[in-house]
Amino acid sequence: MNKEVTQIKVFVSCPSDVKNEKSIVEYLCDEINQKYRDKFKVSLLMVEWEKSVIPQFGPRPQAIINQQISKYDVFIGIFWKRFGTPPGAKNPNTGEHYESGTEEEFEIAYQGWKQKKSVRINFYFKDLNRKAGIDDQVQTAKVVAFKKKLRDKSFCG
Repeated sequence: MNKEVTQIKVFVSCPSDVKNEKSIVEYLCDEINQKYRDKFKVSLLMVEWEKSVIPQFGPRPQAIINQQISKYDVFIGIFWKRFGTPPGAKNPNTGEHYESGTEEEFEIAYQGWKQKKSVRINFYFKDLNRKAGIDDQVQTAKVVAFKKKLRDKSFCG
C-alpha cells in the first residue's frame, strides 16, 4: 500500500536579528525531510514571509503576509533583542496597536489555537545576555514585556 506523504507547514515568525536561528529551523526541516520523509510519510514545509509571500499592492504589507500565510500547522516564533516594526494595525481583541509583525502573527496563531486547537505554537527567546550589534533598550524592553505576556496567557484550555 502506497501511503501519501502528509505535509506539515511550519510558519517561522521573527524580526531581523534572528536570521541565523531562522536558517537553523529551515535546515532542520530539510534534514528531517531527507532522513524521515519516506519512513514516516511526513514532510515539513517551512513558510516565512521572505520566501513564501508574493508581493502585491494592498492596504498594508502585514495584511498581505497574513492573507498569504494563513494556513499552517506549527507556528514558531523567535525573539532576541529586536521586537520588530509596528505593522499599522490594532489587535481586534484588545484595541491596542500591535508593536510588531511578529506580535500580530502570534496573535493570529493564538486565536486559531484558542478556537480550534489546530495550531501548535512554539516560542523561543535567545539569551539576552549574548553580545552582538548595538543594543536598543526600547526594542529589548518590548521583547521582555512580550515574554511576560506569554507567561500570563493561559495555554491550559
